[in-house]
Amino acid sequence: MTNDLLNCLHESKMLLRCAEDGDWDAFVERHPVWTIQVNQLLENPSPDMEASLAELLEDVDKIRALIQRRMVEIEAAVSSGRQQQKAVKQYLR
Repeated sequence: MTNDLLNCLHESKMLLRCAEDGDWDAFVERHPVWTIQVNQLLENPSPDMEASLAELLEDVDKIRALIQRRMVEIEAAVSSGRQQQKAVKQYLR
């Protein structure tokens, strides 16, 4: 396993941990580095990377599910805020 692959897997685990912990600021900060690492790996794949890429894809699926859950939470909060804003406007009329 190459150092690039190890670094990418490590960064993947760190992103997953940030997402699981709800530390979205750290996630957003780390994501660009990880994206670059993944793109570099995919540009020069090696045959022995198959198992590691499968692990990386599992992390990506988990991260995607956590992001989707967070998006639902944000959408609900925004919707609630809009409803409260409308109620206040109606009350002030």
